[in-house]
Amino acid sequence: MYMRFLQLNVNQEALMLSRNYYSETVLPRLHTVKGCLFAHLIQSQIKETELISLTLWAKKEDAEEYQNSPVFKQLMEEFLPYLDGSNEWKIHLSDKMELEYKPVSEEPVIRAYQVSSQKNLKSSPLSDSAQMYVRIVSHTVQSGKLDEFENLYKTEIIPVLQKTDGCLCAYMLKNFQKADEVFSVTIWESSKSAEEYEKAGIFNSLLDKLKHTFSRLYQWKMELANESDKKAVTSDDMSISKYTIVTGKQFK
Repeated sequence: MYMRFLQLNVNQEALMLSRNYYSETVLPRLHTVKGCLFAHLIQSQIKETELISLTLWAKKEDAEEYQNSPVFKQLMEEFLPYLDGSNEWKIHLSDKMELEYKPVSEEPVIRAYQVSSQKNLKSSPLSDSAQMYVRIVSHTVQSGKLDEFENLYKTEIIPVLQKTDGCLCAYMLKNFQKADEVFSVTIWESSKSAEEYEKAGIFNSLLDKLKHTFSRLYQWKMELANESDKKAVTSDDMSISKYTIVTGKQFK
């Protein structure tokens, strides 16, 4: 399987319109696209104007065929009015050889990942409930430790998540562009379920099972943090992103 993230930064004023467009137009069209298993629009809890279209595909080829199709092109053209303009400015020479400053529109960012391990932890989990919650954790793994990380995720992490109240799905993703970067994507019944999972110390105990596979720089920073009682780990080593599911549907 194959997971695809389409990051969209929208205008504050167009936030509700963009959500309605996804629910009323994008979902019905994706339902008819070959290989699309589910689609959800998720909203960042840090920056509410950051939306991500999260789609799961049977095969990489299905996702690529869709991305190159007239359907995707039309959907993006229709969505453009909702997108936010960037604060960055492009400088170039005009025909009169004078410097001109023009705003640069912020383009949607597409990222795609191979699903290495996955588990639907509850039956029929992915409804269109807006109460659901997505948690994305990125890790940097040592060279040569990727297979071990994947095995531990299957044998140690997924069984624990399966027993955790409120956890609906768990996916381990491999980054095609960066071989040492992996992601854990979990879908929850609600933000409360995910918060209780963190407060109970379950996340930290699972992290302990995996941390020997993380980059040596990450391990050194962890040791430094423990010794000095200060934060040393940066977003380059491990990051946790949290999103609310705005709308979505499981197709197959």
